Amino acid sequence: MKAIRTASCVTIAPFNEPVSQMPVLGRSLECMQREVLASCGFECVDSSVEDCLFFGDNVWFTRALVEEFWARCPAEGGQLAITGPFLDYTRPLQGFPEGDEIVALPVFRAPGTMTETDRLALPKVLVELDVRVHQSPSGHRAFEGITDVALPASDRMVHTIQHWFHVHRINLLALIALGEGHRRSYERAPWWHKFWTILTILARARSTNGFRIASTLNQMGQGCKIHPTAVLEACIVEDGVEVGPFAYVNGSYLAKGARIQEHTQVHASVIGENAIVG
Repeated sequence: MKAIRTASCVTIAPFNEPVSQMPVLGRSLECMQREVLASCGFECVDSSVEDCLFFGDNVWFTRALVEEFWARCPAEGGQLAITGPFLDYTRPLQGFPEGDEIVALPVFRAPGTMTETDRLALPKVLVELDVRVHQSPSGHRAFEGITDVALPASDRMVHTIQHWFHVHRINLLALIALGEGHRRSYERAPWWHKFWTILTILARARSTNGFRIASTLNQMGQGCKIHPTAVLEACIVEDGVEVGPFAYVNGSYLAKGARIQEHTQVHASVIGENAIVG
């Protein structure tokens, strides 16, 4: 299967950098797109006469989203469209009109020879994002006066990038998508696989203490230097990362060569390649 990336000419202020080079989980958006499509069986090419997946260079998407769209899209072609809680949550930030219950995005299935004008005329293919909705925290005075917001979680997500804040939002959504992907894989697994997974985690933790268990859920790269007094919980840590004394990092992604200095706290964040956090 072939995939063709289309240029949006979007640049991100304040340095007018091309959108394709914006960082997502320690790599550029372009690299992330290629990795996701390769995992779905697509080869990125510049042109083709075959049936292709066209995608804008300013669109972030997950593997589950691409697979669902391609499966639902008819052979004659279509354009990705979304609705529901995820759209409601991201609508203001993405600038979509308030009255539209269904919004189309620059992702298409079409013959490689079809023009952009013809692709825009293709029928919309609505993809169910299978979102779990969580209510914002309540019962604490810090949240008094804040309107309740439904926080969607799914491994099927798609978001356009037009602004630097979108980059921040997408990295957080990517963390959520990773977690939801693991959760769904666990739920779909047979009972014996679930039992073996739990047994393995408890054996590694050597305890039923929640904090000890969380500390065993890290994915560690090679050549990392983690101080014995540092605490890491449910993190993805790439090669060459250093974490200093008494640092606390949970639910975060640390890209290659990142340095977390002593007494630093990092919560649900993405730390870029070779970044230093103090």
